[in-house]
Amino acid sequence: MNKTTRREYILQLLESKTMYAIQKRNLTKDMAIETIQLAKEMSLLRNNVSMELNLLVKAGLAIKIIGKPVYYFATKPIEKFYNVKFNHNIFKNFFELISFVDKNKDLDNKKNRNFFYEKNVNSDMMNCQSKCDTSFKNKLNNKQDIFSALIGFDDDLQVQVKQAKAAMLYPPDGLHLLITGPTGTGKTTFAGIVHQFATEEGCIGKGAPYVIFNCADYAENKQLLLSHLFGHIKGAYTGATTESKGLVDKANGGILFLDEIHRLPPEGQEMLFSLIDRGRYSRLGETEATHKAKILLIGATTENLEDAILQTFLRRIPMVINLLPLNKRPLRVRMQLICLFLREEAKKIGRPLVVEKEVLKVLLLYKCPGNIGQLKNDIRIICANSFIECIMQNKEAPIEIKLSQLIENMDKKFFYFEKNKSEVVRNFNLNDNENIVFNGQEEDMRDNLRNIFFDNNKDDAFYKDILNDVKILIDKGFSIGRIKHDISIDVSNKYKLLLNNNNMKQIEIASKIVTPEVMRIVYEELDKERKFFNGVIDSKMTYSLALHVETMVSRIHQGQNKSYLNIANVMEIYPEEYAIAKKIIKRIETLLNLDVPKEEIDFIGTFLHSIKSIPEENIIPILVMAHGEATATNMVKVAKSLLSLDNIYSLDMAMDEKIDDVLKKAVNLAKEIDKGKGILLLVDMGSLASFGSFITKKTGILTKTIKMVSTPMVIEAARKGITPGITLDELNDCVQSLSTFIGDRVKLIDNNEKKIDTIDVSIINNYQGKIFKMLENILTFLNVKKSYDLLNCIIKNIETDCKQEFDYILKIKFFFHCACMLERAVRKEPLPYKNVAIEKEKHTKLYTILKKDFVIAEETFGIEIADTELIYIVGLFEPYIIL
Repeated sequence: MNKTTRREYILQLLESKTMYAIQKRNLTKDMAIETIQLAKEMSLLRNNVSMELNLLVKAGLAIKIIGKPVYYFATKPIEKFYNVKFNHNIFKNFFELISFVDKNKDLDNKKNRNFFYEKNVNSDMMNCQSKCDTSFKNKLNNKQDIFSALIGFDDDLQVQVKQAKAAMLYPPDGLHLLITGPTGTGKTTFAGIVHQFATEEGCIGKGAPYVIFNCADYAENKQLLLSHLFGHIKGAYTGATTESKGLVDKANGGILFLDEIHRLPPEGQEMLFSLIDRGRYSRLGETEATHKAKILLIGATTENLEDAILQTFLRRIPMVINLLPLNKRPLRVRMQLICLFLREEAKKIGRPLVVEKEVLKVLLLYKCPGNIGQLKNDIRIICANSFIECIMQNKEAPIEIKLSQLIENMDKKFFYFEKNKSEVVRNFNLNDNENIVFNGQEEDMRDNLRNIFFDNNKDDAFYKDILNDVKILIDKGFSIGRIKHDISIDVSNKYKLLLNNNNMKQIEIASKIVTPEVMRIVYEELDKERKFFNGVIDSKMTYSLALHVETMVSRIHQGQNKSYLNIANVMEIYPEEYAIAKKIIKRIETLLNLDVPKEEIDFIGTFLHSIKSIPEENIIPILVMAHGEATATNMVKVAKSLLSLDNIYSLDMAMDEKIDDVLKKAVNLAKEIDKGKGILLLVDMGSLASFGSFITKKTGILTKTIKMVSTPMVIEAARKGITPGITLDELNDCVQSLSTFIGDRVKLIDNNEKKIDTIDVSIINNYQGKIFKMLENILTFLNVKKSYDLLNCIIKNIETDCKQEFDYILKIKFFFHCACMLERAVRKEPLPYKNVAIEKEKHTKLYTILKKDFVIAEETFGIEIADTELIYIVGLFEPYIIL
């Protein structure tokens, strides 16, 4: 459905509902239309409906009633029925709309003359009028805080706002203040709002001057700077042919804001603190005459106060306000700034901006050393580029801002990130395909922020509910003793519910890798034995055991029942642990219709015993090494967040880093982490695979190396590395054997062997679900759903072109490898590969298929996939494909 048809469809529905309201004699919010209502009825995205409604308002075809939520009517039915012509179609409330129609309607139309005064409507109007009057009075009595114009005024800037208010309100004449912070943190904006506050509160006279001066403008000419500030007499310096007043004189009775005050020379600072002390100053060249001036001084500096400002001057300014750089402010505040700037640009351009959530994610995470000022300028450049592209295509539609445009038009800085994305995943709803529309209106921005932010304040409601309950009981006249009794029971019940919710959150986190049913069985069985575990069932124990059960189930499905650990007589040695393990396995067997070998019960019993107390000398450290800025670090972070184990370490090798330098780091790190049993190295490729032998030769520490590392492999190795009595060889064998399941070991297929898929469809679907969820841990800014759908489409096309169906093991490898490859392509940082031409010639047919099928990825994200990357994918598929 194209945009014109969609807009007409919305207008038709709006007109139909408006006619119904007219027939019911009820143009109130009971009959008005909300955006969400239309979106549900038409099965459209709310943002798209909101965009179309605002365009209809702009065209005069719809009436908009501002509020929360916003309401709409169609214009033509009201004009036709009441014979009225609207000269404006945006109203503050329903009463204003009805008053306009009543005042301008055709009075000869007797059937409608008393429309607004009929009984069923009159009550609504009186209520509406009462609410409007009450709202107006409240606004007079409770003036809006002028500092609310600052993003973060009620968040991370609360202390700074209180400092500024205290400085202005301090009797009798306020306090001078100094604002510090790096370039672009908003010092000038903050000072301007301080001036507005001082005027509003009567700290300075109404209409009192506010004079702004940047000391850097004349910093190279000291005499000119002091003259500009304090004035000069005739002959004060060469070229001073007349007497002149300075900015201090102009600011008399008001506020003087000196930006970059550290550029003021020492004598200028001395002249200022003389003015502060005595209220008098001399112009440049004067020796005896002085002039009176009463000013409040606000200074701003980017420099260290101890180094840049005279101590004698600094003592005269008792209030110092520090504004933090953007990278030290909460991401929630940065997102509000991003949305504000996009709204402002939409308002300037006069068209809606349709922004991909991936763009918001990049703006949220990229390095922005110029702080708020640079963020605003970067957003302006992005919008300008998108606007130009829209104009070049002769489009009158909303302006689309896509990730591919950032790649094409912006500097590479956008793809070097300052923060880990964990806070983004936790707090922001940025992983679906829905775009965000900015219409330049404040109420739309509030809706956008509600759509972008997850609600993380549910715990606060716990306390608010209790306070409300107390108030209700007090109002009912209950005694203090009765209130305490009732509330204590209520608190107990609510706290139990809160604990249960937290447990469910843990299960939800673990379900990114573990089947929810398996996770629930493990948690419930351990919870029954809480007393045995000294009352503590922590996330480490639950996650670790659930992960083992999950991999055990997969090995049994694949016919891999071999135990690599020599465990005997567990039932006699650890009878309690063995009994718990047996209960867990029995439920797993029933759930999945499996026959689990006794050795697995032995292992889980030993595992449960080891979890209770793990001596440090029994731990085998896992060292993950990979190419890239943070490839190894991110895999280790995911594993640590799931397992809460400390035996996992990372070492990243930047693409431009020398091998010798990285090797030295690896040797030093190995010395630090070795516990005496050796180290298991998990590496991705290339020279890192040979580091183990060098470390052993240099330090004598035993090492084993496994290549083609991935996050699931790291998790499995770390979990097995804490098993009591396990040797480095046994750990290496365990991880190698389980790597088939997690997709990191190539399985060769005989050309003449017909593959029979014995895996149940529900299990395959479960793995597909895990692929999607684990992509959330891998992708930094690409849209997870879009990437998953795209890669799924590509692998289906490859299956069609190769005339064969791939098993889920290969698909897991494909999704993980290619998701990372797409992000490297976006950053234009392809992996290197030697002898590309030879490999292309050797696998011409497969290379050609992949080149063709990945065109859709290049077009979707506006990227170019390098030949080196395609050769790696050739290597991924080559053992599986018969061409």
